Amino acid sequence: RLAEKLVDKILTASEESCRLKNRRKIKIVGHGIDTEMFNLNLKTQNAKLQLKTQNFRILSAGRISPIKDQETLIKAVDILVNQKNVKDIEVKVIGSPLGDEENKYFEKLKNLVQEKKLENYIQFLGGVPYREMAKFYREGDILVNLSPTGGVDKVVLEAMACRLSVLVSNEAFRKDLGKYANQLIFQEKNSQDLAKKILDSRDLNFIEVGNYLRNQVVRNHNLDDLINKIIIEYGEAIF
Repeated sequence: RLAEKLVDKILTASEESCRLKNRRKIKIVGHGIDTEMFNLNLKTQNAKLQLKTQNFRILSAGRISPIKDQETLIKAVDILVNQKNVKDIEVKVIGSPLGDEENKYFEKLKNLVQEKKLENYIQFLGGVPYREMAKFYREGDILVNLSPTGGVDKVVLEAMACRLSVLVSNEAFRKDLGKYANQLIFQEKNSQDLAKKILDSRDLNFIEVGNYLRNQVVRNHNLDDLINKIIIEYGEAIF
C-alpha cells in the first residue's frame, strides 16, 4: 500500500494481476513471451497433423499444488476413460511439489490415479528445465490449465505461442482467447465440464485454432513490445 502511494505508475501484465482499488496509476502492458523461443514451424505443424491418428496428448504444466488443481484433471480423465470409454488419450503432468503441504497433495494425486486405475493414461514427469518446455508444447495436442481466475499464467501464453490449443478455468484469459473463449474456458473445479470440453476440443481445427492463439500472444504479450511499452511508460514518467 505504501509503495502504491510513492510511485507514479504501476505496470501490470493484466487487470486481474493487480487488485488495487485505485486504477488511476495502473497501466496494463501484457506479459513478455519470447515468441521466437515458443514457436511451431510449418514443418513441425504438418508433422503433428500426420500424427492425429495417435493418442490425444493432454499436457498440464505447473507446480504440483492445490491451487493448480491437478485433481480436477485426474477426475476428468476418469470420466473419459472409465465412464465414456475414451481410451486413446495420454496425459503428461509436468511439475513438482514444493514443501510439506504440496508433497501431501502430490501423494493424494498419485493415490487417486491408482484408485481410478489410470496409471496407463496419466504420467507425472516431475520438473522440466525451462529451456525444454517448448518441446513439450510442440508435441502436445492441448494444454489444460486449472488455476483459478486471477493473474494470467505465462504457461498458457507460452503454449498458445507454440500454436497449442488450451483449456483454462481462468476467466482472465477470455480476452486473449477471443472468438474461441466459450469453447476453451471450462467451469472451475468442474471435472464433468472439463471432460466435455476435452472431448469437444478434439473436433476443433487445431491448425486454425493454434494459429489464432499464437497471433493473440504475438499481438498482446510478445517480449519486444513489452520492453518498448516499459520504456515508453517510464519515459513519460520521467519527462
